[in-house]
Amino acid sequence: MLDSIDPFYQSLNTKCVDDNNLILIKTRMEGGVTFIVKSSILEYVEWIELDDNRITGIEIHTLNSERIFCFCIYLPATSKSFEYFRTYVERLYDIYSVHSEMGTVYILSDLNVKVNDPRLTI
Repeated sequence: MLDSIDPFYQSLNTKCVDDNNLILIKTRMEGGVTFIVKSSILEYVEWIELDDNRITGIEIHTLNSERIFCFCIYLPATSKSFEYFRTYVERLYDIYSVHSEMGTVYILSDLNVKVNDPRLTI
């Protein structure tokens, strides 16, 4: 659906928080993250394969050979356990640690947090 919005842009590797629950995806039509890239620069963007249904990543190849990594994560909702939330924060940190050795890393996110969320104060 995202690719049909504008022919000059393309979505890369959409990740949905509930991709293991197809009924919920069809009924709510929300949740998830993706990168939308202008078609004219698509040749400079490479999808980073991550075996995860909540994290997606791309590498942007610049003309001066600088490596730029962008990761997008859809953190678990506040209704999920703290341990489940922590698992994804730790996974994201591991991904950051590996890629920051090779270049600049940007992390984009739907944090799924509330103001005064107890998960953020621990």
